[in-house]
Amino acid sequence: FLAVFCGFLAENQREHMVEHNREKEFMKSMLEDLRTDSIKLTLMMEFFETVKSKYDSVNILLAPPVTVTALLRAYRIIAELDDIANFNYTNRTVSQLKNAGGFRIIRKQEVASGIADYDAFVINNFSHGQDDYQLFFHELEKLKRTVFDYEIINKMGRWSVGKLGTMDVSQFIRSPEWDNDSLLISMISAYQKNYRSEARTEAYSKLRNELAGNIRMIDYGPNYGFVVLINKASSLIELIRKQYHLQ
Repeated sequence: FLAVFCGFLAENQREHMVEHNREKEFMKSMLEDLRTDSIKLTLMMEFFETVKSKYDSVNILLAPPVTVTALLRAYRIIAELDDIANFNYTNRTVSQLKNAGGFRIIRKQEVASGIADYDAFVINNFSHGQDDYQLFFHELEKLKRTVFDYEIINKMGRWSVGKLGTMDVSQFIRSPEWDNDSLLISMISAYQKNYRSEARTEAYSKLRNELAGNIRMIDYGPNYGFVVLINKASSLIELIRKQYHLQ
């Protein structure tokens, strides 16, 4: 009986060690995911600060009286403006934990709660915020097309795939016509003649208002979400490192 009992204890201890090592491996993987997210979030914040700056520049250039030179500068900003990007959540480890039976494998309750909170924030708040921004973007795009001739913009260059850190992003490739001011100004002037002065002024005003609204929306929506999420990631990284003695 004693031998059986000791064997049982040894097997129980072995299973305990296996689960402990498995838990620690999950936490190492979780740290990698959180650090990857932190890098992505920092890049996204920089991206949207650039978008805000370009929105503001176009807003100023379209303030009356609008000259053809100012319009050319606005065209160049709009042509190179990539103003939408989505945060791709690194949920590799969280998905593995869920598939392994939820967060029960994590013995430290504070860590389990922190990971669950982080995951819930992304799913319940952040994803919806990006959907809202998509709607704002499409409304802005409609108004841009009432001011700018996209045949001219297409002549100025084309879009390709580039990199923002480790993320794939759109990259604008300028055409030879990009620096041909006289050609572009003549095309812009010809396009302007298709519309009455009052109609152009109204279109400029509506676009400027939408640009100002989108600047506010970026601060309230995506940027707010980025700040909250990067703070959650930082706190969770420190908690996991401390609780599991990891670097």
